[in-house]
Amino acid sequence: MKRKPSARKPPSPPAPPRPPVRPSPASAQAPTQQYDLRSPLICLGLAFLACAAYGELLSPSFTYFNIDDDEYILANPHVNTGLSPANFRWAWTAFHSNNWHPLTWLSLQIDVQLFGLAPAGFRLTNILLHALAAILLFLFLQFSTSATWRSGIVAGLFLLHPLRVESVAWIAERKDVLAGVFWMLALLAYLWYARQPTPGRYLLVAAVFALGLTAKQMLVTLPFVLLLLDWWPLERIRFGSTPDADPAFRQRSLRLLVEKLPLLALAALASLLTLSAQTAVKHTAETLPYQARVLNALVAYLRYVGKTFWPLDLCFLYEHPGTTLSWPAGMAAGFVLLVVSLLVISRWGRRRPYLAVGWFWFLGTLVPVIGLVQVGNQALADRYSYVPQIGLLIMLVWGLAELARRWRAEMIFGIAACAGLAACLVLTWMQVSTWHNPLTVWSRVLAVEPNNYLAHNNVGQLLADAGYAEQAVGHLEAAVLHRPSFLMGYRNLGMARQRLQRWSEAAEAFRAALQLQPDNLELRRLLGRALVIANRPAEAEAELRPVVDAAPQDVNARAYLGLALQRQGKTDQARSAFAEVVRQAPDWPRAMVQGAWLLAADPEPARRNGSLALFQAELAQAAEGPSAEALGALAAAHAELGQFDDAVRLQAQALNLVPQDDSQRPAMQERLQLYQRRQPYRR
Repeated sequence: MKRKPSARKPPSPPAPPRPPVRPSPASAQAPTQQYDLRSPLICLGLAFLACAAYGELLSPSFTYFNIDDDEYILANPHVNTGLSPANFRWAWTAFHSNNWHPLTWLSLQIDVQLFGLAPAGFRLTNILLHALAAILLFLFLQFSTSATWRSGIVAGLFLLHPLRVESVAWIAERKDVLAGVFWMLALLAYLWYARQPTPGRYLLVAAVFALGLTAKQMLVTLPFVLLLLDWWPLERIRFGSTPDADPAFRQRSLRLLVEKLPLLALAALASLLTLSAQTAVKHTAETLPYQARVLNALVAYLRYVGKTFWPLDLCFLYEHPGTTLSWPAGMAAGFVLLVVSLLVISRWGRRRPYLAVGWFWFLGTLVPVIGLVQVGNQALADRYSYVPQIGLLIMLVWGLAELARRWRAEMIFGIAACAGLAACLVLTWMQVSTWHNPLTVWSRVLAVEPNNYLAHNNVGQLLADAGYAEQAVGHLEAAVLHRPSFLMGYRNLGMARQRLQRWSEAAEAFRAALQLQPDNLELRRLLGRALVIANRPAEAEAELRPVVDAAPQDVNARAYLGLALQRQGKTDQARSAFAEVVRQAPDWPRAMVQGAWLLAADPEPARRNGSLALFQAELAQAAEGPSAEALGALAAAHAELGQFDDAVRLQAQALNLVPQDDSQRPAMQERLQLYQRRQPYRR
């Protein structure tokens, strides 16, 4: 029996082709596009590269820096004693170092708890935080674009760029790398929120942002960057949409703006805290006209771009040009910035949104530190590029990748990316070596900017402290030559000349400083002392009397005045001055004698100063009369100056004041024999 053929359904028409969907966090659904073996390998590679580039910082030869490290750690008992309930409370309530960043203080306290005060411990944490920031940046870009290799290259360049060295090597810049980690975490939290907006996810974004602000207030620009990310790569709003073409455009745009308002409120609060904390240094901004700050800001933007693509002349301090920057230079820089801004919007905004997002990321995140509100003497700083440079790197990598795809040159792009990463690794390794100690840091500044007066001043001070007073004087003279209004430079020059026992020259340096600040009593006292030692007692009296009149409790100034009077033969006035010194400070003469012994007989040549030792011993003797100890110090000072006949005479007088059975006599007789052999005494 034959079966009846079944009725067939007519074939359904083919489905219309679906338009290709660009991967984005809202549209990419296949986990295999976002989670594959490449991602963990890239993360491991970033961690390895961080060790390779910055590992040398863990060497014991890398010391603290002489700017802020002392104030942050060594001289800060709330940090150098580690984590405790009292220190925890201080971290959240203190406006220290002109900043409010409790999370930064807590991280430093934890380091002390773990590693003690070894600089390597703090730098290890900096390296780990910087590596973590780079890994989180990679994950954000990879999750939001599904462009694994491009995301890895951006993260690698961010990790290895030489501009990062300052933020990692400088312990006091812990706030940079710590805030960088929270910036990246906030981006990831916002990506999670954008995929499925809920109150809980939004609270996470706000919480991470708030924590980041407690590490460094530069994160105030994050809400602005989140708006850019809504354009690309999140595509929550499309460029060029209008209410006519897209009826929901206005409502959607308003919603995206409104959802940033709580974050903007947090940013405003952080800004107020920052302004309150930095009140003490606002005078720096006020000394620069607003015109000078605007011109420098415009030029600084282009200098940051230049240092991104040609990072060879990097250093710790780029001197602010002040009012020397010309209008044409500033206007030319502003014109370039305007043209690029218009191009990335009008020409490439729709087809290549990453260019506009990257460019305005760079411009916007630099606003808080571009110098419109000037704090400090820098025109720009490597550390300020930590987050802003990411925008330029996105423009570079995504732009070159698109060109490579268009020209079918993907292999060339890959080779170029590897070469760029390798070049950054080498340059960063070289830049790290300039951070061995304060002298190498400031010497690098002079190599880049030979006329930098602050660098000359710091090198001079460091050389003087190390016992190289002659070289120090040369740098300090250069400092005041390049900045004649630099009061501290004249003071330091005077102190360095004192080390060389050039007392008249020291007096001239102090006098130059005093002309800049006539009411400075300390400078006038230093000038008076130098004039007394230079045997110019009448001039010394003229300088010291105003100090004693203005500060009657200043026993040092009164004693210097007493010796100046004594050398002019004004015995009664001198006796009265010294009597008042002893009345106010009974132990003062003994302190002078002990200081004289150290200056005359210290085994370290850099710490000896015969003429200053002689001066202090004479002061002590004038204040309390001849004593064996004061005469012995006088003898040692004369011997240090090569005046051995006087040393023998004074040491013999000291022996005459000591009983025959005194236990000190054998040592005193040995010193007398040394002087008779024309040899100075060393402790």
